[in-house]
Amino acid sequence: WSEVEKTPKSENGEFQQFKDNLGTALDLPQNGNNPFHTLQPAMHVAVDRWTGGAADGMLYSVLEPIGVEWDNIAIHLDLERLKNYDSEKVQAAIALVLLVLRDFADRKIPIGYGTNRGMGTVEVQAMTLNCSPIEDLPEIDQVSAIARDLSSLGDEILTPLNTAWRNWIDSNKEMDDMSETTLYSYQTDKNVTLEESIINCKEVLQNGVALLYSPQSCQFLRLTNQKLQDSNAEEKEIFELSDIFEARIFNKQCELRWLNCDNGNGRAVLLSELKQSLPGFTLLKPISCESLKQQYLLWGKGVKRDDNCSEGWQRLADARIGKLDIPLNTTLEESQQVYLETREYIAKWVNNEDSNSENYGNVAVIEERLVELKPKPLEVKK
Repeated sequence: WSEVEKTPKSENGEFQQFKDNLGTALDLPQNGNNPFHTLQPAMHVAVDRWTGGAADGMLYSVLEPIGVEWDNIAIHLDLERLKNYDSEKVQAAIALVLLVLRDFADRKIPIGYGTNRGMGTVEVQAMTLNCSPIEDLPEIDQVSAIARDLSSLGDEILTPLNTAWRNWIDSNKEMDDMSETTLYSYQTDKNVTLEESIINCKEVLQNGVALLYSPQSCQFLRLTNQKLQDSNAEEKEIFELSDIFEARIFNKQCELRWLNCDNGNGRAVLLSELKQSLPGFTLLKPISCESLKQQYLLWGKGVKRDDNCSEGWQRLADARIGKLDIPLNTTLEESQQVYLETREYIAKWVNNEDSNSENYGNVAVIEERLVELKPKPLEVKK
C-alpha cells in the first residue's frame, strides 16, 4: 500500500501506474482486471475549522470502495428475551424490525463509512425469514421470503403488527411537547412585492420579528406599524431592501414567508394554527397534524450593548461571525445564548405509488414555523 500512496499523479489522466500498483496491492491477477471496479480515487478538500471554508493547500485523495459484494447479513431477534423484558411489546418490536428491513431494501438506510457523503447504499437482492411459531401471529413460521413492501407477510400477520406498532407510538408520545392541531396555509394569488405582502398581513403580524437573507448578510429586524426597524431604531424602507432574496417574518401566531423570484416580486405564504382572513391570499387545504416544539441555538453569546443599540434589542457576538443584533426585550447576561423557537408539524406520510403505505404508520415533518426568540436559561453552578 505504501507504493500506492507514493504513486505520482498522472499527467495524461489515465492513471495507468496508479492502476498497476493498486492491482498489486489488491492481489489481482495480471490479466487486465480493472482495480477501479472495486476502489476508485476520490479528491477531497480539508475544512478550515476557523472559517468553515476550504483549507488552503489541503487537497487530498482517498480510495473509496464501490461495487462491493456483501456476505449475507443476518439479524437474530431473541423473542424470549423480549418477553422477559415486556411481553406486551413483542409484536411492536417485530414490527419495528420489519419496518427497518423495508426501508433498508428501499435504500433509505445507508451503512458503513461515509454515509453523509453518499456512500454506503446497499442493493438488497432478497430477504428471507426463518422463525418459530409466534403467538397471535398465525403462520408466520411458514413465511420464507419477505417482499420489499412486506406484502408477502399477508394481512393476517401485518394487521396485528400494524396495530401493535400504532399502539406503541400512541403510548410513547411526548405529550408535553406534542399536541394535535390544524395547520392553515395561505398563498398569494400572484407574485407580489415584500411590501405588498406585509401590508396584506398587517393585522396578524403585529410586533413581528423579521429574518431577512441577502447575498451580503442575514439580519434581524423588527416589524412595527408596517415598518422594518433595525437595532438603531432606524426605519428601513422596504423598497430599499432590493437585495433581499428571502424574508421570514413571524410572531407567536403566524409566519409570513416571501421569496424573491422575479426582480423584487415573488409568492408569499402565511402559516398559522388559527384561521385568518387575508386580502390577496387564498387558503390552501387545511392539514390535521401534530405540533412539536423545537428550537435552534443562535450563533454568538450575549455581550454589552453599545449606546446606539435601542431598547428592546440585544447583542450577540462570536469571533467567527462578529456581532448580531436581535429584537429581544429580555436583557441578556454576559455570555448568555438565545434560542429561536419553532414548531414542526408532523402528519401521516403516504407514498402515492404504494396503495398500502397509509397502513404503515409512517409520519414525516411536513412543515416548520418560526415562533419567537427566547433566552437560553442560565446554568446554575453547584
